[in-house]
This record gives sequence, C-alpha cells and structure tokens, in this order.
Amino acid sequence: MLKLKKGYTERDFGKYTESLGHYFCNALVSAYEIFWPDNSSTEVTYFYPIIKFLDFLAEDGSQEELRNFLKTGEISDLGESYIVVLFHNLMSGFRSNLDKLEIENRTKNTYAAGVRAFVRHLANRGVVPHGLYIKGFKFERGIGSTLLDVTIHKEVDIQALISQHQDTLISEGLDDLEGMESLLSNLFNEAGACAPLEDSFDIIEASARVLDSRLEVLKSASADLVVQHYKLLQDAEQWVKCQAYQRKAKGLRDMFDQPGIGVIGGQAAKVRGEEYAIIMDGCALQVIVTYCHIYHGGIYPSDEDASYSFLSSRIQKSSITISDVRSALGYSREARVAAFVWLSIKYAINPDALLNLTTNCLISTGNDGQYQLVWNKLRKGTENQESVVVNSRMDGVTLTCDTLTAVDVVEYLKVCTEHIRAFTRDEDRNSLFIGFYKNYTKGTGGERVYVPSKLALNTINNSFKSLCREVSGERWSSTLKALRGSVLLLTGLVTRDAMQVMLVGRHSDLTMAAKYTHHLPEILRREKKVREFLDWFETVLTVNIDQFAEKVGIDPEAYDIRKQRILNQQFGGIHCSDPMAGVQPGTIEGEVCHRIDKCVSCSNRRSLFLATKENIANVIHWREVLAKAEESLGEVEFSRWSLWKLFVSSILDRLYSAREQRRLLTQAEEYCNSHQNPYIDVIPVFVIEEATV
Repeated sequence: MLKLKKGYTERDFGKYTESLGHYFCNALVSAYEIFWPDNSSTEVTYFYPIIKFLDFLAEDGSQEELRNFLKTGEISDLGESYIVVLFHNLMSGFRSNLDKLEIENRTKNTYAAGVRAFVRHLANRGVVPHGLYIKGFKFERGIGSTLLDVTIHKEVDIQALISQHQDTLISEGLDDLEGMESLLSNLFNEAGACAPLEDSFDIIEASARVLDSRLEVLKSASADLVVQHYKLLQDAEQWVKCQAYQRKAKGLRDMFDQPGIGVIGGQAAKVRGEEYAIIMDGCALQVIVTYCHIYHGGIYPSDEDASYSFLSSRIQKSSITISDVRSALGYSREARVAAFVWLSIKYAINPDALLNLTTNCLISTGNDGQYQLVWNKLRKGTENQESVVVNSRMDGVTLTCDTLTAVDVVEYLKVCTEHIRAFTRDEDRNSLFIGFYKNYTKGTGGERVYVPSKLALNTINNSFKSLCREVSGERWSSTLKALRGSVLLLTGLVTRDAMQVMLVGRHSDLTMAAKYTHHLPEILRREKKVREFLDWFETVLTVNIDQFAEKVGIDPEAYDIRKQRILNQQFGGIHCSDPMAGVQPGTIEGEVCHRIDKCVSCSNRRSLFLATKENIANVIHWREVLAKAEESLGEVEFSRWSLWKLFVSSILDRLYSAREQRRLLTQAEEYCNSHQNPYIDVIPVFVIEEATV
C-alpha cells in the first residue's frame, strides 16, 4: 500500500513505482509516515518541495542511471563510492533545476530546506547515503517597504491614473511598469495633487516630496499626541497635590466604605448618587484621578473592587468616560504609539530595536544636557548596541511639538508607566514600552490575571495603521517598518550620498546605504547617461577632507582644475558639471541654465559639497530665502522649491552635528551677517508689510 492518510489528507506515492520501483517507494512511504508533521500547515510546507524533488528524480534525463539502480539494482560501477556520487549528482541537479525557476530566492530556499530535512530523515533510516546536502540560495536584500508603497484606502483607479500620464512615463524610459503600479499611483495621486506635474515628470523630486510630506505629517501628529498627553499627566500630578481635590477624594472613599456600596437601586443608591453629585460638582475627572492616586496606587479600580461598578455606572453622568480617567492616569495607547513613531522617524530606528528600549536608555555624555540614547539591535544573529547623541530642551524653553526632544519622550514614557511598573512581569520591568492591556498571564494560584507587560509589536503596528488613516484623512495606511526605510530613502534621494545614508542608518558598511542612494534613480528613472562618480565618488561628501584627490584616486592637478571650475559653477552649495548642457526643459544647449529650481534632482549635479566658509554661507543665505518663500507662497507655488528645502536642511543638519565644523560654521555665520544675501530676489515673494504707526 503506497498511500498514507491522516484525517482528510491523503498522500499517494504510487505514481513513482514505474520509475523508481516498489522497494524504494515502500521505503519512501514508511519514512514519510514517521516524518509527517502533526501540524497540517507545516506538513503542506514540507510535502510540496518533497514532491518537486521526487518528480525531478523520476523524470529528469540526468537521473536515468540512478533511477535504474533504485528500480533494478543494476549499475555500471558496483563501488559504493559511485552510488554515493550518483546521489550527490541528484542533489546538485535538483538545485540547478530550482535555480532555473522564475521564483524568488527566498522561495527556492524554502524548497531546498524541505528537501534537506526529508533527505536527512531518509539517510537516518538507511534509504539514502548520509551527508547529502542542497546548498541554499543567496538573495539580494532590498530596501523593504517605504511610505511610497502605502495601502491606498479610497477608491483610486490605478490604471486610469497611470494611463493619464503614459506619455510622461514613456519619455522617462518607464515603459515597463510591472510591479510599479502601486508606487506610481501613490506618486501621481499625491505629488500631482500638491502641485502640477510640469514639463516632464521628475520622479526623484515627486518621490522626495511625497516621502517628506508623509513623514512630516506623521511626525507632527505624533509629537502633538505625546505633548498633549504629557501635559495632561503633569496636570494630574498637580491635581493630586491640591488639598481641595484631596478632601473630595476622601469623601468619595468614605462613601465607598459604607455598607452595600455594590448594591445598585433602592433608596441607598439614590442617596449615594446625590452624595456623588455633590462631591463631583464640575470637577469629576480631577477628583476621580486624585482618588485613584491616593487609594489605588495610581491605577483605575479593578472590577473586583466595590467602587468599580458604582463609578462605571455614574461616571458618564459627569460628562467624562472611563477612558478619560485612564488617560489621565497614564493609559493612552495612542500617545504611547505616537512616542514610538516619533522616535522611529527622528532617529531611523528599526521597530524591533526600538521595542528594546529600557528605562535606563539615556546615558549622560558628561556635557550639560547631552545624552546617548542607547538600544540593542539584532545583527547577524547577535545583539549589538547602537546609540545616537541627543540633547535635552534648554532651561526655560516651553514643551511644544517643535521643541520636543528624545529626552522628553523617554521621561514621558517613564511617567505614564510609573504606576503599573511595580507589578509588571519581571522580564519586562525595565522595558520602556509596557502596557496594561489584555494580557492574560497565570498568577501564583494558576488563575488568569491581568499583568502589565512589554507591548507587542503587532499591537503598536495596528495602532500605527489607525494613526496613518487619521492623518491622511482615511486615504492611506502603512506599517512601522516603512518608517526607517522612508527616512533613509529620503536621505538618499536628497543627498545622493551613500555615506550620509550609512551615517543616518548606522550601517556597518555601504552595501545597504547604496541601495537607498540608487534605488529610484536606477530602477525607475532609468537614467540614459551614467553620471560621473557613480560608485565611490558619488558616495563621498567631501566636507573639507584633506588630500581628497589622493585618497579617492583622482589626479591631484586635474582635480584642482575641476575644483576651481566647480566652485565657479555653483548655486546654493550645489555644483554643476556643465551649466551650459541644456539638459533641463526650457533651456538651450550652449546657454547658461536658468532652471535653478531643478538643480537638486538634475543629472548634471555633482554629489559633492566642499565645506568652505563661503559655501556654507551660501547655504545659510539660501535657507533664509527658502524659509521666507515657504511662509509667503502657497503650497502649489512653493512645491517646485520643496526639494531644495530638504537638501539645504540635510546639508546644514550634517554640518551642525559635526563637532569639527563648529569653527567653520561660526565663520560662515559671521560672513552671512556682514554680506548681503545674494539669493534675495531669486524666488518672487510678495510680502505686504504692516504699516507702522
């Protein structure tokens, strides 16, 4: 009998008898009966690659001699080593067959793993020789999802949207749209809504604009949630210290201590209802929060407490909800998730690593108000410590969405979990992200109890999707993993500098950073001309590097000539390789380009920044003009300059965070103060000044 059955599932090996013989097939059935996993989904995962393997053995022409041996025992060389060679050839041949399949290498690895496991089992039962192995398949690590790949919730006819811009796509070399429909529909839908897609569709500029817009709206909304909840907790701290609220809380406690508090209805309940109304008298939230702090350790009463049912039945009559009370006590899942999102965007931290933050994650550097934010990240199977330097708010600076710092966020998370941390599970006690939600854990007596514990990533992820839908007006949502990828991709698009991406992402080498730098230019834009410095030269931001030419292998004399030419062909700190090439729409070859709004995404741009006093002053001056333009122009009018704004911010952020550039920055700022801004009239900005009295 060459069939096996478990439940409703049947496995038939009979079809192989003609090719492989009854003896070998019986051995397969006997082996698989033991190998068959109890879990049906696991069994399917194993069985499919095993069948692919047996099909190859039974049908492929390269395995004819091994098939004949299994079926008849006849073989051209009776030596044991020759038989082993035949089986090794089987494994090698099957791997080559897998390699030809047009499927992802991840799937190929799944097939290979299933066959390896079964062949190892066959070897242990003496059916095949020991030591047979299929080598796995390497796969290119992509950059993962970003906020360019969000799920669009409102009805959008993707094909119609793409067809509308078909001529533009073809002109950009984007005639092969397979797998790009989602990304392109995001760009056309959002970038086109912000501003007209003029001239030709600049996919770099549109991508950067959409990424920046989505990151900014998420970061701003998250900061607002954290700041508002932090202020509520600080207010609650003052309520608890207020003697008037303390007296009312004592009155509430005395009322609850009376016999029969749990009985609802009757004259007693009516009297207590009247007492409750007198005690609350327009300040119910403050009184109940004070009561919970003084008599319940800062948490809301459990359903076993006598006051629980009474409060639950009366609380809404005071125009508040239990959620309002819980929030004032620290339980705001939305604000806690917002803190997670803010840190993720601000410092490009992986969600898994961010979840590992502990209460002692801030370590003083020795400088006043400066700390290292430290966390553990799993890399290549081991935990590695990563950190970034963060600064606290200056004394006297009010906490707002704009002044919020990582130090504020960490302190906020400590405050909002302070009262539940005492009875958190031991393994989660030092975790920064803990919650008091439905997490049934067995108590000492075996009963199921609520125990505060580290938040599950899936819980945070679900709340993040809700936040996305809220900030986008129900138009789109994404996942937490898209945040880090978006920050790094935006850095790569704006700077075209893999070294900068590597620094922001804290990568150990340039491999992953280069993917972010070239992701859209290489895959989507399909630039017809390979620009200079495509590899190493384009990854280097030459911020005052001594002997730069020698270090990167450029002829020093030629480099000096080039440097002088570049210095004379710059605008706003950007250098053009040929300002008379006529590559931008509306420009003519042989005449100086006037499309300075296109410099950042132009193929003639050098990914080079020489940190001189004059260059940095240019960028500072240009930032001032851009800031004025953004305030004065509408969103549509300013959109053509939005990529410039990102570039200038990126350059200055890098310079101001580099301790070794402080002297040069000071000189540049002094230079700005003593020289007129050369860019003041570049962008037409109409400002009506208020009449002075």
